[in-house]
Amino acid sequence: MNFKFLPGLLGLAFLAQAHGETSYAVCNLSKLYQDCSVSKDKRAELEALRSKAEKQLQSYKGKIEELQRKKPLYDEGSPEYKELDKKIEELKTEAGAKKRVETANLERKFTEFLKKFHKLATEAIEAHSKEQGISFVFQIQNTELGRFTKAEPLLQKIFTQQILYNVRSVDITEKVLKRLDKEYETNK
Repeated sequence: MNFKFLPGLLGLAFLAQAHGETSYAVCNLSKLYQDCSVSKDKRAELEALRSKAEKQLQSYKGKIEELQRKKPLYDEGSPEYKELDKKIEELKTEAGAKKRVETANLERKFTEFLKKFHKLATEAIEAHSKEQGISFVFQIQNTELGRFTKAEPLLQKIFTQQILYNVRSVDITEKVLKRLDKEYETNK
């Protein structure tokens, strides 16, 4: 097991206790990401963009297939046959370039959103923690293991989980989720 974080955690707890009362909380960033309105809306927006790009790429595929169906109508060495081959290659090249551009664009937008989401989430966690006098907030993960079908990812999940148990009363995930949604609706 990986206990590299333990000395630092114990040191933080010792320092905090030396300076007064210490309180702890946990928060599930994965749940915040999955359930908050800003994230749901952005994921829907990105999915719509992905779907639109996919339809455009499908139109290229249809054009290429249409040209390929015409090829048997001509002799292999004829100028018409060569022209069809040329158009097919041009469309394949154009479709490949379009796919690379759209993929990079979606990746960039998703990366920008993840940075924004992380900032919003950590700011909401910090604000809630300050209001409630919470000294430390630790990341927790979903403990549901039913979705795993392979041993290696399951082992990674088990061995990287840092908080193995917490009482529900210290879990601030739902409170932070409500705060994020309220801020999102206010700023919409």
